Amino acid sequence: MLHVNCRSIRKYFNLLTSLLEVIKGKLFFIAVTEIWLAAMNEHIYEIEGYNFVSIIRSDKRGGGVGLYVNNDFVFKLRNDLSFSTDVLECIFVEIIQLH
Repeated sequence: MLHVNCRSIRKYFNLLTSLLEVIKGKLFFIAVTEIWLAAMNEHIYEIEGYNFVSIIRSDKRGGGVGLYVNNDFVFKLRNDLSFSTDVLECIFVEIIQLH
């Protein structure tokens, strides 16, 4: 697993994908925080071999969390556990099975 505090995934997406090229092998998960996305553009930042899920702040600029899940996993987003407040943002997935 890799965690990156993006402080704008739009601004640093190319650096993130360059980092992944340096890492040997495919990660199970890539957690990204401070993604600063809006619902209209979250689908743009896909990484081959991963599914992307996110929680985006709709009430103000900044924040947001996302998780790239390796395509080898069948999973579901756990909305009952995921949440976003002024002080804490969490995203959870449940792994159903490994292909």
